[in-house]
Amino acid sequence: MDAKLSIMKILCFTLSIIILLTVVSCDDRPDFLKEVNNPPSVYFNGDVNKTEMTDSLKTSLKIGSDTYTVNVSVVDREGALGGLGIESSVDGAEFFVSDTPINPGSVPLEGISAAIQIKPGKNGLHQFTLVASDRIGGVGQATLHLFTFDNLEPVVNCKFTKIGINSPYEYEFDATASYDQDRNLGGAVQAYKFVINDDFEIFTPTGKIRHIFSGPGGFSVKYSVVDNEGKSSAVKTELITLN
Repeated sequence: MDAKLSIMKILCFTLSIIILLTVVSCDDRPDFLKEVNNPPSVYFNGDVNKTEMTDSLKTSLKIGSDTYTVNVSVVDREGALGGLGIESSVDGAEFFVSDTPINPGSVPLEGISAAIQIKPGKNGLHQFTLVASDRIGGVGQATLHLFTFDNLEPVVNCKFTKIGINSPYEYEFDATASYDQDRNLGGAVQAYKFVINDDFEIFTPTGKIRHIFSGPGGFSVKYSVVDNEGKSSAVKTELITLN
């Protein structure tokens, strides 16, 4: 009888230990999962190492768009992705996925990636941070620094050379060295304007003209250029003295 009683006590004690360990294990499980959890990865344009990106956008662009599009990928190794949100440094910015407006607090993902379109709303330097969270408490993020600016005016440069073929007062004006400041973003010089003595005006798509002056004396030549969005450069004036 004493032996049976001892065995029962041992079994009860062992069972109590098992129950206690199970309870403790359950209580500690969330902290353990957080320790071993891999947070979501957020990156741009399919490059897992591109978690920060800087770019620029030319707004009010007649030949393009004022919407910036970036491909965002989100991967969670444990398959416990909770969602993706956007934190913006500028008020008034709009966000779209497949041309559908979205709430920046919750971005729908097509599988694990989406092309997110951003309308900044104003010009300047903006920061957009995409924050992904999983259901275990892990957080990953990627940041886009976007500089937006309006169309920049073109810059006019001109030189004149004596030709003297048809007259000793024949000169050529060459403004082909003029350029648009945002030429790397689609800007281009589209037309050239020459005004001689404020009474003879030439507006041409080519950068060179020839003109025969009436004779010796002082003359002024004003020249400017216009870009492909209709913005004019500052007007420069050349004073010429012919003998």
